[in-house]
Amino acid sequence: MITALDTCILVDVFEESPDYCDASKKALKKCMKEGALVACPIIWTETASRFSEEAFFFQSMAMLRVNFSEMTENVTLFAAG
Repeated sequence: MITALDTCILVDVFEESPDYCDASKKALKKCMKEGALVACPIIWTETASRFSEEAFFFQSMAMLRVNFSEMTENVTLFAAG
């Protein structure tokens, strides 16, 4: 299975949100066990904007095994439902 991530989950974990970090970590761990984690260009950009150092962003995404995933027109339309 492949899980497409949303920015809020990543930010909860990376910024250690007092309200949502634990729940977001639990959800990420579950998804990691089930398969790959991906982030589309929008999520990648929104998450990266929260980091002051590019290298630390890439290390953090690698630590969670989040892969960059381009979106084609077909995928975008399919995701829209």
